[in-house]
Amino acid sequence: MSCKCFDKKPSFKQNDDFSIKYNASKCSCNSRFTVIENKSKFSILSNKVSDVEKIKIDGYLDNSNKNNKCDYLFTFNNGKDITYIFVELKGKDISHAIIQIQSTIEMFYNEGYLTGKEVRGFIVHTRYPANDGSYRKAVLGLNKYIKNKTINFKLEHKSKEIKYDPINDKIT
Repeated sequence: MSCKCFDKKPSFKQNDDFSIKYNASKCSCNSRFTVIENKSKFSILSNKVSDVEKIKIDGYLDNSNKNNKCDYLFTFNNGKDITYIFVELKGKDISHAIIQIQSTIEMFYNEGYLTGKEVRGFIVHTRYPANDGSYRKAVLGLNKYIKNKTINFKLEHKSKEIKYDPINDKIT
């Protein structure tokens, strides 16, 4: 079964309060563990639907053309803490994907969601990027921005597919 939660336009206005948009942008089906776009796939490994939330960011929570933003946010609740997992499904421009993740993290941080929380960023791309200066510069900028704002931030990228195990904090 595939998710159809975001097939319709959002039921809120873009000038509504952030918390209203956040809650209205949550996936409500049991297919919330996987997203696929641009021939890239991200899955979160969990046995319980109640532990995972999927929020569509780009084109839903924020459908403006003003901001760079990543595609999805997953949250994983282990019973005592919530981990925020930002996901960008990309073709080949992962330097831009890093900027999109940073802008989205900044948006959520400014709304008070990330202080003292574990945050992960994942980029799934279709072509391995060159290890060039723009990529390294974007990673350094993101790490500098997030350094004192969250706990134990990690950014990972991989070609074609990522399966993330939030309990053991590792990808396959």
